[in-house]
Amino acid sequence: MTKSVLAILLTTSALVACSKTPEPTKTTAAASASVTHALIMPSAAASATPAPGPFEGEIQMAVTSATSQKLPATITYDIKGDKLKYTSTTPTVRAIDDQDAQHAYTVDDTKKAYEEIDTKPATAAKAPAEPKVQKVGKSEVIAGLGCDDWTIDTGDTKVDVCAAQGVTFFDLDRDTKAGSLEPSWTTALTKAKAFPLRAVVHDKNGKEEYRTLATKIDRKKIDDSTFAVPSTFKKTDLSAEEKANSLP
Repeated sequence: MTKSVLAILLTTSALVACSKTPEPTKTTAAASASVTHALIMPSAAASATPAPGPFEGEIQMAVTSATSQKLPATITYDIKGDKLKYTSTTPTVRAIDDQDAQHAYTVDDTKKAYEEIDTKPATAAKAPAEPKVQKVGKSEVIAGLGCDDWTIDTGDTKVDVCAAQGVTFFDLDRDTKAGSLEPSWTTALTKAKAFPLRAVVHDKNGKEEYRTLATKIDRKKIDDSTFAVPSTFKKTDLSAEEKANSLP
């Protein structure tokens, strides 16, 4: 993710049998202190197996900043098929995305207000440049779910991710100007329907800015109301501060 947003983002899946117990993947000291309970193991598979069927459940992410920027310590994603909701520091403000309907919302429960954003693909003239994606060829298991290692390079940002195939992801930008609904590096994940169970974000000079890591994945039923805006809420344009609270 960029400074403008962090998106960034199941009960235990069957692990590929090995002849000995794999060693946990190393993280930086700062990240390890925050996510010591997350399970990260290498996988013998050439590519991680996608989650069986449409994913439904909750993914909790820990966030570790390597700079002075203020980031939420955790982000919680509720996912049901093509619908996704995420909350961060302020639980009364949330973001919702419905990929099938091609609409996203920022919702303020305290003010009983919401803003609606059309997420249909931008026209060719307005579409941002596609990020460069390289699939490393290595698979892991994080918090019980298999994922594949990718690098995503936008020119200004380079991100190392472990992407879980078949799990909906969307990362709404705080500044939803035409052609830039998401930070550019996350568009590749959204289009591939791949959730970043780990993301390490670097600036164009290679300096780490922050990282996110899935610490708990819980497959469970999510009520449809989780992804709906109450009918009594007023449609409006939310302030930059409200968007900052709803969009990590």
